[in-house]
Amino acid sequence: MQSQCKEQLDGKNVPMMLDGWSNIHNEPVVCVSVTTSDGDSYLTETVDTSGHAHTAEYLQEVATSAIISTEQRYSCKVGTFVTDNASNMVKMRRQLTSDSVTTDTNIISYGCSAHYLNLLAKDIEIPGVKEHIVQIVKYFRNTHLPAAWYKFTGGKKLVLPQEVRWNTIPDSLQCYLEIWTMILKVCEDHRDTINGTIAMKVQNINIKRNAEDYLKRMKPIAVALDKVQSDSCKLSDAVEVWKALKRDMDSLMPSIVTHKVQDRYKQALTAAHYLANLMDPRYRGINLSKDEVDAGLELCSLDYTSCLPTVINFSAEAGPFKPFMFTEEVLKAISPLTWWESQKSALESDVIVLCRKILGGVASSAGVERIFSTFGFVHSKVRNRLGTVKAGKLVFFIQTP
Repeated sequence: MQSQCKEQLDGKNVPMMLDGWSNIHNEPVVCVSVTTSDGDSYLTETVDTSGHAHTAEYLQEVATSAIISTEQRYSCKVGTFVTDNASNMVKMRRQLTSDSVTTDTNIISYGCSAHYLNLLAKDIEIPGVKEHIVQIVKYFRNTHLPAAWYKFTGGKKLVLPQEVRWNTIPDSLQCYLEIWTMILKVCEDHRDTINGTIAMKVQNINIKRNAEDYLKRMKPIAVALDKVQSDSCKLSDAVEVWKALKRDMDSLMPSIVTHKVQDRYKQALTAAHYLANLMDPRYRGINLSKDEVDAGLELCSLDYTSCLPTVINFSAEAGPFKPFMFTEEVLKAISPLTWWESQKSALESDVIVLCRKILGGVASSAGVERIFSTFGFVHSKVRNRLGTVKAGKLVFFIQTP
């Protein structure tokens, strides 16, 4: 299985993701994975961090060790590095980019767009709405007679929001609004039996209106989240997703909400995102502001100086790039990286290396989050005697495509 993994990663420039969780014994575990351009994720490191505080310095040691061992074991190059946005992770990423071990390869590090969208969802929460709906849904799900009456009306499965699962809040709001007339009828038909507090909450039109307003805020974020947590969503795509979200929120929401969207937008997108968007043949930086274009080109001039003339020529659709390469039919038929690879005979090798790195970077660390789901299945209450190392090996076997 290791040889199969090496065969898939050999010579590739890959994005790396790092995240932590607690196993069945409540022991802290850090997992590291890489993703290929085809969207296949490979678990490369499982680290039991028991006895170590998750400081930025310690996490930097874990990350540096993971980068070195992954490159040596699988003969690949780590081009980008993404984590969640906890303060220790943010500090670790800053230190990692200045680390003498990693600066030779100019690893690009940034925060997970999916986590930033999740934080944005919390920023614009309407207080109290979720708590009311949770109380109502739990009552009709867990109380025998009301549950039976609700089921008799033809009601659908009830959805509760979960803090650890993205997009369950809009799903729960959507479900509540769809079943509201059914549970209102149950409350009316069985007013002598239904809990009075629950009946009052169901009949309270303000709670329903607030739920509608809350869902209106959450829906564009839910759509954006679904896009960025895909392994096929790259840095260049993330820019377009955030731009679309800003446009949607600007047209629908009051300024107090749009300001919060703008704040998270600035945190999520870096100069590397802008450079990736500039170099993506589908986008070519068309939707970027002048400041964003300048930030992307400045990064290129500082860290990839020899590539700057080519990037500028590409933006202008000048030589050596032919006009037919920018037609809609071509851009839809092939991936951005394949587009650049097809031109490598006319380009400097440094340009192709940059393309593999910048266009291969994934928008989020959702790939390693999905590995945690497999970890939870393997290291369960039934198989609770497994050690972290053995559980990690089993997850590797299950996860490897």
